[in-house]
Amino acid sequence: MLRQGQFTWSSGEVGTLFEALCELSHVDTVYRGEKGLAPWLSHLQVNAKGFGRTTDLAVAYSNNFELGQLANDAAKAMTVPDLKTLREQCGPVLGAWGYALELTRELTPVFLSERAVSPANSAAILTRSLT
Repeated sequence: MLRQGQFTWSSGEVGTLFEALCELSHVDTVYRGEKGLAPWLSHLQVNAKGFGRTTDLAVAYSNNFELGQLANDAAKAMTVPDLKTLREQCGPVLGAWGYALELTRELTPVFLSERAVSPANSAAILTRSLT
């Protein structure tokens, strides 16, 4: 803390203000993670824990629509309890998840409606950026 000062609110109360300097680097960043699944995807039940710089699968497909569709399609196709078959079905999802970027440059801007479209969804996606 470099300095400390006081100010007065319009109500007459006095507040304290501090000046602090923090190190900042635009190239040396650490991913701190997302807090959950996008609200328009709450009906999907597919998830796996991410480790290190890899996000959870649900967070990755919240940011990558193609990965979400791939994971959903693969999960629906997994109806045979055979390990070799299941491994083959999940391979493309795991590969795409490994290539999913955890940084904000991949995040897709979306426009949401707060109206519930089903009991499982609290929001509906109206449109998204195609860039």
